[in-house]
Amino acid sequence: MFVFASRLGEFYAVAATFGFAYGGVMPLYAVLAREYFGQRILGAVFGAAAMVSSLGMALGSGSSAAGSSTPSAAYTVDLHLLVRDRNRRRGDRARVSPCREDPVQPEGDARMKQKITPFLWFDGQAEQAAKFYVSVFKDGKLGKPMLGPDGKVLVMSFKIQGQEFDALNGGPQFKFNESVSFTIHCKDQKEVDYYWDKLTAGGGEESMCGWLKDKYGLSWQVVPDVLLELMRGPKMAKVMEAFMKMRKFDIAALKRAAA
Repeated sequence: MFVFASRLGEFYAVAATFGFAYGGVMPLYAVLAREYFGQRILGAVFGAAAMVSSLGMALGSGSSAAGSSTPSAAYTVDLHLLVRDRNRRRGDRARVSPCREDPVQPEGDARMKQKITPFLWFDGQAEQAAKFYVSVFKDGKLGKPMLGPDGKVLVMSFKIQGQEFDALNGGPQFKFNESVSFTIHCKDQKEVDYYWDKLTAGGGEESMCGWLKDKYGLSWQVVPDVLLELMRGPKMAKVMEAFMKMRKFDIAALKRAAA
């Protein structure tokens, strides 16, 4: 029923049909055009044109069947269906803000290949944190921010080591704790030292057994790959005794314990 073709003429015809059916003339057209074309200027232009057309239709045939000028609940449902249908054709994912009824679309990068995305809660520091993590991991890349109603960054996406993350400016209600952490697998002592120093810089906090908190309170485990090999060996108890006393892992000391 709700078919959107890529050509402008077909879009205009469908938009006129929606305006007559729901009576929500300007709001519906403006949002539909904005969401379909992805540009607010086009949304305003074609929304205004559709409004004139719909008003002519309503005056010519009577407005009683159109109902109230306020969009109904079906309006929101239809918008979700239309935008998600558009995204499926694009290969994008529809993102719906928990605080709004209209879908908020990701800008730019297609993030559909990753099934699960860690969502990190910050208190006004999402953008700064994303930039910090991208600077620590050498292949890091910032995404495009999602802005809130106040024009400030609400969600900042970023990618490190091929893993997508979302950083949310959610407020002061929730804090990070050690029940969730991210493990960094290191091939040698040089990598252990690098990530340990970078992540504890600027106010981070060292803990025991390779654990640390960065300056935003997020927990990390900086673990050398060789530790797992040593823990499977005959001197596992000695290795465990050694690393239980360590903060940052010392690979040479672990190997001595396993000898």
